[in-house]
Amino acid sequence: MFFAKDHKTIPLFDPWACLGTKRRRHMEESWAGLFRKEIFDELPISKLWPFFSSGTGRPSKELFTAAGAIVLQQMHDLSDEETVYQVAFNQQRAVCS
Repeated sequence: MFFAKDHKTIPLFDPWACLGTKRRRHMEESWAGLFRKEIFDELPISKLWPFFSSGTGRPSKELFTAAGAIVLQQMHDLSDEETVYQVAFNQQRAVCS
């Protein structure tokens, strides 16, 4: 099953509310802010739809996150293990919990 969030819908609550003003500004002015504003919404996720069954199988991971992780892995020349760690723990790449 295919799973992709609609990232063009404005969230009801600010997902970055956990960051202070200074940390948020630093994040928005870094490569992470540029990636979110310019690249993230242009990822060709819709091209993956034909490869997923609509009624069977386990739901996919959120595909924008997966595709973004692959782009970041290539940009920063990370190993698979380093990519998993960065996606899980680096606040520039993850939404606050």
